[in-house]
Amino acid sequence: MDSGKFGEYGLDVCVVTMEEYGVRILLAVHSPSIRTAENVAPIRIKDLSFQQRSLKINKIEYKLGVLRTCATGELWELYKEDNRSGGIGYDLNQYGLPDWSIETTLLPGDIQIEPRSEGRDVDRAHLIFMYENGLRHNLEALGTEMDEHQKKNVIKNINFLQESILPYRLAEDNALSPYKMFIQLTVHDTVTARKIERVDPSSKKLPEALKYLMTKIFGGRQGEIYVKRIHSLKKELILRVPENLKLIVTELSLEFNVTSNLNALEPILTLPIPCIELSQEVNLHDFQHPTVRNAKVLKIVGAVRESTMVQVLGGLEASEKEIHWHNGSGSANS
Repeated sequence: MDSGKFGEYGLDVCVVTMEEYGVRILLAVHSPSIRTAENVAPIRIKDLSFQQRSLKINKIEYKLGVLRTCATGELWELYKEDNRSGGIGYDLNQYGLPDWSIETTLLPGDIQIEPRSEGRDVDRAHLIFMYENGLRHNLEALGTEMDEHQKKNVIKNINFLQESILPYRLAEDNALSPYKMFIQLTVHDTVTARKIERVDPSSKKLPEALKYLMTKIFGGRQGEIYVKRIHSLKKELILRVPENLKLIVTELSLEFNVTSNLNALEPILTLPIPCIELSQEVNLHDFQHPTVRNAKVLKIVGAVRESTMVQVLGGLEASEKEIHWHNGSGSANS
């Protein structure tokens, strides 16, 4: 250990370096001295994956969600269920209508794995007509003879339709939603879920809140960040990473659009990557990408044509590369 670099922080750095990184984050939140030491200690992560509104470090998931509360009256049961699960994965505007900016907003340093192919435009007039029509039929049905089970289902339908149409009516009348929304960070480990922090969405929306979280975890570090494996990079995902982030990665797993996604990811990767895993959508030209060609180990998972594999193996014949191919019915090594 470099005493010049770490001597100022002493034992704190030794303890922090040995801690599992998910635990280090939680300790750093509550202790200023540990937070300072944690910033200069190297990070060693075994498993790192990203979702649209969360990231998972080893076995600990950090997830953001939008929750609703109601100052007057009872909160709708469906909203209670959303809250119990950590909140919904998109913002809401002042009327309570979905705001899908988390899928399109790009902030400095963000990496877009693949843009959305379709928008989320809705025909409001048609939706309102459908909700009102359904509400009218269910209210009429409530006045007819039925057993208790049927009545319970009709009342449930009425509640659903009334809540569904409410934001559209509020938008038409330019009236504010009766619900207060806020963003919550929930930390899940293998046993428990801990609610850490709540943020008023008027100051941050989900894209900004996730960027803030990522920057708290990865940003402004003096110590190196080592990651054994990165995976689960889904389509239409935006990585809200801090600017100037660099990861030293041992294994990178890609499932689709390998060439374009590698090009997008390379600003945060320290090259070369020792092991590349390709699965699902793999094309011949993907094997020509410098990051793939320079990997010492190449894992190929999924239904890749034998003719493609013959060309791949032929093109890499002279290289000192370890190749593993598993196509679902068997496996081969080279």
